[in-house]
Amino acid sequence: MINKVLTIAGHDSTGGAGQMADIKTFEEYGVFGNVCLTGIVTLETQEQIMPNFYELPLSVIKQQLKTAFLGGNYHAIKTGMIGNAQTIKYISSFLQQKKQHNIVVDPVMVSKTSDQFTLQKICEAYLQYLIPISTLVTPNLKEAELLTQIPITSIKTMEKAAIQLSKKGAKAIVIKGGHRLVGNEAIDLFYDGNHFSYFKETKLTTVCNHGAGCTFAAAICAGLAKQWSLEKSIQYAKTFTFKAIENGFMVNPFIGHTWQGAYFNAENRFNKEV
Repeated sequence: MINKVLTIAGHDSTGGAGQMADIKTFEEYGVFGNVCLTGIVTLETQEQIMPNFYELPLSVIKQQLKTAFLGGNYHAIKTGMIGNAQTIKYISSFLQQKKQHNIVVDPVMVSKTSDQFTLQKICEAYLQYLIPISTLVTPNLKEAELLTQIPITSIKTMEKAAIQLSKKGAKAIVIKGGHRLVGNEAIDLFYDGNHFSYFKETKLTTVCNHGAGCTFAAAICAGLAKQWSLEKSIQYAKTFTFKAIENGFMVNPFIGHTWQGAYFNAENRFNKEV
């Protein structure tokens, strides 16, 4: 039996992040991915690289979820970019009504297209509705700062932010360290409410990391769908994403994408048969 997963996320028209990264990751993990789109992201490049997010109406999101659940619940679900507080509230209510388990919340903030008031409302909605029902929440440093109002400059402040998120209802947290912290290692911090763990890889000098955060959260989601523990799911996701970044490439002149097929050398699959 092939396990089913669902991503509730935006569509990246460059093909690198959002539900595009999620579905590619799910396929590599051998789980069947379904999608509920929350909106569409396009790219403006005339003067500077600027994404635009076009929200889908809540009525359309409701119909997508209704259709997606015709076959019953999923082995795991991931949420990504959600454009407003009302939609976050509805998704939380819907998943609770379905008694859905294994929910990975990647709190992607639409910060480049939202004013501060809207962004604050989105943060509040995440904290009130989605994060408390999640199995795991996976913010990057900026998202963790927005959710906790704690400036993060070190492992100690990452730990402080994780504790704060735990107090606000998160059962488990991974804060993605990325490139901002000083040192040669990219460190992700895991907190289960009692203990800290650290997942480390060597920092890669590359601009081809678009979609890395989505890929990481999607890989964890797929691991949970395969009934792996949180720790095992995170460790494999870390290695999977490292390979995806290491083998990333420029899809267009403006932005470099991760390659989700890198872990299993997907580009070579048919070489012996064709």
